[in-house]
Amino acid sequence: MKTALLVLALPALLSAGDFWKEKSPADWTEKEARKMTRSSPWAHEASPRMEGMMGGGMPSGGRGGRGGRSGGAGAGAGADAGGGPGAGMGGDAGGGGGGMGGAGAGAGALIPNVHVRWDSATPVREAYAKLDVANPFPKELADKAAGYYVITVEGMRMQMGRPGPGQPGQQGDQIQLTQDDVDRLQDRMARSAALIRKDKEPLRPDGVRLMPGVRGPAYQLFFKKTDPITQDEKEVKVVVKMGPMTIETKFKPKDMVFAGLLAL
Repeated sequence: MKTALLVLALPALLSAGDFWKEKSPADWTEKEARKMTRSSPWAHEASPRMEGMMGGGMPSGGRGGRGGRSGGAGAGAGADAGGGPGAGMGGDAGGGGGGMGGAGAGAGALIPNVHVRWDSATPVREAYAKLDVANPFPKELADKAAGYYVITVEGMRMQMGRPGPGQPGQQGDQIQLTQDDVDRLQDRMARSAALIRKDKEPLRPDGVRLMPGVRGPAYQLFFKKTDPITQDEKEVKVVVKMGPMTIETKFKPKDMVFAGLLAL
């Protein structure tokens, strides 16, 4: 009898986390909304893969003490890869603008995981509407980017920019970025990021927006919907290669259905 009851309860347990299938966004709890933006079919955590040696001589994949914390007020997006909607968005970074997360590189540095999120997806936008945090994809930007898949990679930390007051070289928790720094970072990301689909040419972002993130800098990537993704595709990969660091995150369109429609 106990075994039978367990078998009957199993389907309910397996679907318990899919609150977006059972409840309207108006009924989502704060915890559920946060889960949508951090761990759902539209948001994944990814572990960077290191190739070769790190700056401090540590072999790839080494682990040790944690690097710097994320920074404060963020940099804007002065330029992008192709005049896309990422241009001109975000805070002002000119004249030694606000700090961004430190790299924390060197021997013994722990490479933190990053988060990859589809900001243009309806359920993610609904989730942010319920959270008391800055919306990374506000309506005015969403209207401007209606023809784009907008994907954010949050938590990548790079050694770049000027150290803040009292910080030793590039190892401080805060790094001050100039507008030139921001432009270079955005250009690097535009050239290193790709949306990969089976039997199709890799899609590069038309625009990149650099923002402050909770766990380090956040790069918002704008991929033009020239050949729309379909629900029949087995998977779509977001790949970013920066120096020795590679981030590869797989998403399954069949799971990215919201209110009966593919939501990307």
